[in-house]
Amino acid sequence: MGSLARPNSLFFRTKGPGRARKVPSEVLAFQRSNSNGSFPSSEQLELEASQKNMEAPVVVVTGASRGIGRAIALSLGKAPCKVLVNYARSSMQAEEVSNLIEAFGGQALTFEGDVSNEADVESMIRTAVDAWGTVDVLVNNAGITRDGLLMRMKKSQWQEVIDLNLTGVFLCMQAAAKIMTMKKKGRIINITSVIGQVGNVGQANYSAAKAGVIGLTKSAAREYASRNITVIFWS
Repeated sequence: MGSLARPNSLFFRTKGPGRARKVPSEVLAFQRSNSNGSFPSSEQLELEASQKNMEAPVVVVTGASRGIGRAIALSLGKAPCKVLVNYARSSMQAEEVSNLIEAFGGQALTFEGDVSNEADVESMIRTAVDAWGTVDVLVNNAGITRDGLLMRMKKSQWQEVIDLNLTGVFLCMQAAAKIMTMKKKGRIINITSVIGQVGNVGQANYSAAKAGVIGLTKSAAREYASRNITVIFWS
């Protein structure tokens, strides 16, 4: 899987009058890209008003505290979308992503949960629905590696990767699709890897899981097409 550059997100939160606060570099870049120094035209004002009246999509991004998941969550936050930032252990990073999304004008909440655990997945989807009424988009990004040569790989190394990288996608798709099916609309994006297609030395478990996600995605796309739910994979 290709790596994405992580944005510079160092910032300090302060309270009280007269105290300086360092603004995140992403916010400054976003402000610069949206300001040309001129007074907005009536057409621009009308467009902004119509955009504000449109309901922002609700998106659940798994494994969103770091790496690719973080980049996806921040991009969606700029849209702006309402983003549930799922994480397993990196609570500080997840809160940082949530704060940046809100600084961009989006809405965000964080949820700690293991996507290989069915109860956690159901609670995650329910949290999004309780907060925003629905789930429009699911991005299955959470994943781990436990590399080792096949001849020496322990069963625990195999199972842990399969449980999170493949079964976790299955559980999240099932839970989100229940909401999407009721309204006959939804989008599911599964993050895979080229390793799931060509394999890699020392990554038999990861390759098998990602290949499984590709097959799962193709089958789900056929099942949910009649319900106006688009299911795709990206690698």
